[in-house]
Amino acid sequence: MRTYGDLVFWWGNIHQDGERWWIIRELEPQVCIRLKHVFQGIAKGRTAPFRLPDTLAAAADLAWFVSRYPLRMSEGDRARLEQRQQRFWADQEEMAQILSPDYQPQGEWRLRPGEALRPYQARTVALLRKNRALLCADELGLGKTYTGLAAAAHPDALPALVVAEPHLQNQWARRAMAFAGLNSHIIRKSKPYPLPPKDLFIITYHKLAGWVDVFAAKPPGLLILEEAQSLRKGDTTNKGLAARAVAAGGRYVLGLTATPIYNYGVEIYNLLDIMRPGCLGRREDFEREWVGNGRKGLVRDPRALGAFLREAHLMLRHTRKEVGRQLPPVNVILETVDHDSRPLRDVEALAERLAAATLRGSFTERGEASRQFDMLLRQATGLAKAPHVAQYARLFAESGEPVLLAGWHRAVYEVWLKALADLNPVLYTGSESPAQKEASVREFMGGRSQVMIMSLRSGIGLDVLQGRCSTVVFGELDWSPKVHEQLIGRVHRDGQRNPVMAVYLTSEEGSDPTMIEVLGVKAHQAQGVTDPLLAAQPVHSDPARVKALARDYLARRGQRRAA
Repeated sequence: MRTYGDLVFWWGNIHQDGERWWIIRELEPQVCIRLKHVFQGIAKGRTAPFRLPDTLAAAADLAWFVSRYPLRMSEGDRARLEQRQQRFWADQEEMAQILSPDYQPQGEWRLRPGEALRPYQARTVALLRKNRALLCADELGLGKTYTGLAAAAHPDALPALVVAEPHLQNQWARRAMAFAGLNSHIIRKSKPYPLPPKDLFIITYHKLAGWVDVFAAKPPGLLILEEAQSLRKGDTTNKGLAARAVAAGGRYVLGLTATPIYNYGVEIYNLLDIMRPGCLGRREDFEREWVGNGRKGLVRDPRALGAFLREAHLMLRHTRKEVGRQLPPVNVILETVDHDSRPLRDVEALAERLAAATLRGSFTERGEASRQFDMLLRQATGLAKAPHVAQYARLFAESGEPVLLAGWHRAVYEVWLKALADLNPVLYTGSESPAQKEASVREFMGGRSQVMIMSLRSGIGLDVLQGRCSTVVFGELDWSPKVHEQLIGRVHRDGQRNPVMAVYLTSEEGSDPTMIEVLGVKAHQAQGVTDPLLAAQPVHSDPARVKALARDYLARRGQRRAA
């Protein structure tokens, strides 16, 4: 039989990290071209030898390739390749059975009497136990917390460690006992101390780095990463490094988030590589295969990447439609409001200098100027429309509709607090302690306040506001569309009895026009990965968001001078 090159399995001492690879040598030129078509992670300009990771999926693809272009290999390597291929297909068959509609979960759930899992939640737990690591990206409000608690309700998953945002710790502890009878301990200090014997430990992302040595030495049976998008920046943060160290020793790792992508699709690599190192290969190979050149993490084909993650059983997502728990669609209104030009005029000179430095300064100058320009212009835009936003919110509140009013800057909140003082507005932002936030929720839910002012990035995972509120007003915008989706999800979830309305109040000046355009391309990235079967809307924008904002600002300034 004709052969076209050599295939060798290598592992251990030839690589400092001990990774395992298939090495292809002496491959004929025409077959090299075919190999690069099949394995897109191989750079087009790279020459033999080529190396491929020893994952089950890569081994299955390699076995198929060898059947078309036979390669010389030892009998031991041939047996290993065949064994890896067979295991890949056996796993695929088993996971396909788990995901089938008529799947009957095996094993016992240690839940409280009267409590039960929904079928789709049981499938998620079963897939986690098969795959060891899984990102559960179920749509907002489908009970991901209960899925996590059911996963912990197995002897080999205890003790479990939940990493969550500060305002969600008490919620996890209450539900752990009520749903699964799990005793919890909330870790309150960053410095380690002797832990009591409990089923569930709850810690914040901020404190995890201080406890990393404790949990790396004695890993949890199950690591739950609540709102796992917090790790989207990967190892560039202390919490990312700490999560990787703890996940490496855990028996099971479960990520929970309805919004795994906040900005661009490449964030999914950072998150999944922490949960299951190497599952998407090396970063440079992933970027070469999936990311466009020079597009700062903009995935070329988000729908294809989303389908791949599902087929590899790295991510599982259920929508409300799929599981028969649909809510009426959100009524989204985009409204242009009047604005006071004075806040924008007050910062014109400084904003113009910062915009110019953002585009033409040195590397260091550009970075600092970009941050300052973004903060300056967005705050000025928020202040310019703040009185009019407050009046808009008042219309709802005085008609008997409690309002969730979203913003970002403290100076803007102050305008709203003064303008709406008679409605007793309460704050739920990054400045309040967890106890103060709980007090604000009690005031709002008890009917003593008609307006809750919430920071755009606060309240993730909060599951109570739907009992009173169905109107969300965005007085300021975020660069990420998933932040808006998360905030709407505070009221658009199970338990909501009324149609939900989300009102985006924008200005014709300042940062809003550019942000609306950039939000389009980010929404396309996130939807394509999480919901690859949905029709995507064609959008285009410059991913360098602040540079786009700077160009637009300078252009508008030039037009006004010309006039």
